[in-house]
Amino acid sequence: SPEHADTVAFSLDEYRENVALFDIVARCREVREAYGQRGDGIFHATDALERLNELLRCAPPARLLTDVGCLGVTSAVYGVKDTDAFYVEADLCRVVLDVLLSKDCAAWPLACAAAGGHAAVALRRSFLSVLEIMGQIPAHSFALAAALEYLSSCFAHAFPCDRFQVHNGFWI
Repeated sequence: SPEHADTVAFSLDEYRENVALFDIVARCREVREAYGQRGDGIFHATDALERLNELLRCAPPARLLTDVGCLGVTSAVYGVKDTDAFYVEADLCRVVLDVLLSKDCAAWPLACAAAGGHAAVALRRSFLSVLEIMGQIPAHSFALAAALEYLSSCFAHAFPCDRFQVHNGFWI
């Protein structure tokens, strides 16, 4: 419903550090359509990828090197319900990428390239964040597949070879 989409949009803006909210966007068609129409969507998604990258740097290596999720002590004591949601960092990566790869957001790479400026920089930042995330989650095949799909879909738009002086800020 439109009210639900508005509530999720508000939550995404109000709680920008909560990357798990992208799961709602990925699963709900109306919310995803509304998110795809946001003028700041690529900026918002890029921020989420960068926050996720920070989470991955702090995550225990053992959790990143396996694709088997674990339940915490609280779940063992109080029980697990079918409605409980459990995320590991790779799941969060996959849901953000699911949103970016949805048909509702598919036009963003081309629009960012055409707009240039801050939008093009946001697209390049998202590309580089996904590339860095891939190196941190080697055992998570579904997230890696989504990451490769995203990278291949936006590479030509993020780094056009016909524009000189575009990539200077990304060279070390």
